[in-house]
Amino acid sequence: MIIYEAVVYAVSLKKNIKMAYTEYMNEKGQVVNTILYYSTNTSRDAIDIVRYYKARFQMEFIFRDGKQYTGLANCQARSVEKIHNHVNYAMTAVNVAKAIIRKDIKKDQPCSCSIQDIKTELFNQFLLERIFINYDINPELQKNNELKRKILDFGKVAA
Repeated sequence: MIIYEAVVYAVSLKKNIKMAYTEYMNEKGQVVNTILYYSTNTSRDAIDIVRYYKARFQMEFIFRDGKQYTGLANCQARSVEKIHNHVNYAMTAVNVAKAIIRKDIKKDQPCSCSIQDIKTELFNQFLLERIFINYDINPELQKNNELKRKILDFGKVAA
């Protein structure tokens, strides 16, 4: 990526802002995407502005997953301690699910971590085990491995 920076006046904010115009390149050096980031702190470096936005969106994904899948928004407690515990339990559940997703992926490799995918895979695993038990099928047979993977991945969102 290439980042251009400038301090400009924002009419809607009625103040100067630091703009970071970012061009994202492919392997051939061609621009495939451009994004404008800004900060009201005009002394901040443009690369820091881009990093902060990326970190912010990662945090928003965690909160979204917490609300959708672990009941983060469903607390009716009144005491500060109970609310604190509820938030910690919900966020811990999200982090454990993401750890499950990343268990076979190296740290330097990117991973699209979807709680929906892990939920789908765990349900498929439960269903597959029920089928193996009910039809007396040995799940450890070599010929079942490829079929098991296809069934476990069934219904996952393509990343």
